[in-house]
Amino acid sequence: MVKFCLKLETLNQQTTYFAFIYILLYLRLSSVIKKPMTMKTYKIMLFFVLTISFSCKEEKPKPILQENNATASVKHYICANKCENSGSDVAGACPVCKNPYLHNDAFHAQDLLKNGPLNVPTNIQAPAANTPAAPSPAQNAKGIYHYTCTKGCYGGSGTASNCTNCGEQLAHNQAYHN
Repeated sequence: MVKFCLKLETLNQQTTYFAFIYILLYLRLSSVIKKPMTMKTYKIMLFFVLTISFSCKEEKPKPILQENNATASVKHYICANKCENSGSDVAGACPVCKNPYLHNDAFHAQDLLKNGPLNVPTNIQAPAANTPAAPSPAQNAKGIYHYTCTKGCYGGSGTASNCTNCGEQLAHNQAYHN
């Protein structure tokens, strides 16, 4: 059976129904249908409306929920020889081979990600931008230059550069910091 559905993707079932009724009323009122509608015509229209309404119903599949019914559990202590029916939640000896149990690290990992991804705090700070330090002023509050000429020329500078008078290299002046 071919299902007839007068429906756009964005319209739902009720909108389709009302659109169909609106079209029929418009045709009736605009005198496109010249003869008066009989009871038979109304029954046919009702049949088409109901057919469209029920044929447009979309069946959505029910989701299948699968439960994880794992019966095996990870033991905290296991036998090194992997003996059958060995392992325990406490330290001890294997009842089969009498060897001491070994600690099983997988025991601690089984519940690790049950509550979602780990939230690991980071102590890493963003690296400071490589901005050069602001140059110190050439003179302090007392009027002493940071770098002065070794020959005693007048003036000085805030950086280790050459003297503007004689051209010699300026030397650091410790008195600037005192």
